[in-house]
Parts: sequence; C-alpha cells; structure tokens
Amino acid sequence: MEQFNIDFSQITAMAIQYGTKLILSLLVLMIGLSVIKMIVKGLERLLSKQKMDTTLKPVFVSTASMLLKVMLFLAVAATLGIQTTSFIAVLGAATLGISMALQGSLGNFAGGVLILFFRPFSVGHYIKAQGAEGFVKEIQLFVTILTTPDNITVYLPNGALAGGNITNVSQNGTLRL
Repeated sequence: MEQFNIDFSQITAMAIQYGTKLILSLLVLMIGLSVIKMIVKGLERLLSKQKMDTTLKPVFVSTASMLLKVMLFLAVAATLGIQTTSFIAVLGAATLGISMALQGSLGNFAGGVLILFFRPFSVGHYIKAQGAEGFVKEIQLFVTILTTPDNITVYLPNGALAGGNITNVSQNGTLRL
C-alpha cells in the first residue's frame, strides 16, 4: 500500500506539471488563432485601401496567414516543452525533400511570382504565348488562365510562360486587325 501512495503522489505531481503546460498551450493556441484572424482581416482591409491589384491581394494574405500559423505552431510546441530547434531542422529537411520532388511545380510558382512582380500583362489583356492566345482571365501562382475568342479556357503553366516569349497585344490600348 505504501508503494501505491508513492506512485500516486508522483503521478499527481506529473499531472499537475504537464496539465499546466497543456492548458497554457491550449490558451496560447486559442489566443494566437484569434490574433492571426484579426491580423489577416486588417491586412485585407489595408490592401483594399491601398488599391492593390486583385491578383496580388489573395497571394499576400494567404502567405501571411500561413507564415503566422507556422510561427504559432512553433510557439505552442515550445510552450509544451518540445525542443523547437530540432523541429525546425526536421521542417527544413522536409521542405528540401518536398521541393526536390515538386521541382516542376516550384518552377511554375517562381514563374507566377515573376509574372505578378514584373507585370508583363494584366487581367483583361489579350496575349499570345506558348502557342495559345486569348484574354487573360486570371493570374494564379501556378497557372495563368486565358479565354480564347471562341470561348475556350486555356491554362498556361507560369514557369513556361515566364521563361518564354509573351506578346501583349492589348497593352497599348488599341487592337488593330
């Protein structure tokens, strides 16, 4: 019976120690998620007031949201007592492995960033590229969507689009046949 009392007191001490960490971690998580939600809404309002291009706004907002959530996850892990340095090293190695596996997609992502940054065309322009031509309907991170004059939707990968020739027919405002 005495052995049971010793074990029970150790279990109680451990429950108090880890229970406190668990409750504190849940509190950090809940507060962090609400703060992230407020920051994202504020960023959306700020970008709307700045009259930012409609193609860039969702990219910035989703990137900021994802980065804030990763930072929150690391903060919650640190609150639980998990060594975050080793976790960051594993995260970096996993990112490297995933990026090697998704090499083509990352090329399209980089092409999308270049297109959004240098703006060789905008939504509504009529372009010719990669053997296709049409009005730019949407510029996404991985693909650019065109609508041809005969109402066909064409998806052009941004990696090839950014690395190839683009003829922007309507950039000067007047189309001539």
